[in-house]
Amino acid sequence: MTSRERDAWVEREIFGGGTFGTFREVNKVRVLIPHYTTVISDAWTVWSAMLAEGYEPLINTTSERSGSVRIGGGPVGWHHVCLHKNNANTHVELPAASEAVCLAAIIAKLTEVCTDA
Repeated sequence: MTSRERDAWVEREIFGGGTFGTFREVNKVRVLIPHYTTVISDAWTVWSAMLAEGYEPLINTTSERSGSVRIGGGPVGWHHVCLHKNNANTHVELPAASEAVCLAAIIAKLTEVCTDA
């Protein structure tokens, strides 16, 4: 899956928007989907959306100093994102913070659908 395909997935799952390739429809006009998974400023809109939905987010970077590398975290410099809501936790560790935020959000939303069913 390309980064632009992941961006479209974020648009559908997090924002509920219809997508047309790399475009979404806003007020009956097709506009380019933001680069959620590769541009951190776009990923923060995902973060804000999850906050607005009642998720409690946490993000940090793995390091020797924090001990996260020694206790089974990702390699030094990876980004750990946790989203918590209603006794459900989603954890993702990836090298890019923007991608970690987006993947955690998608997993959290899909998990929410599964637990609500």
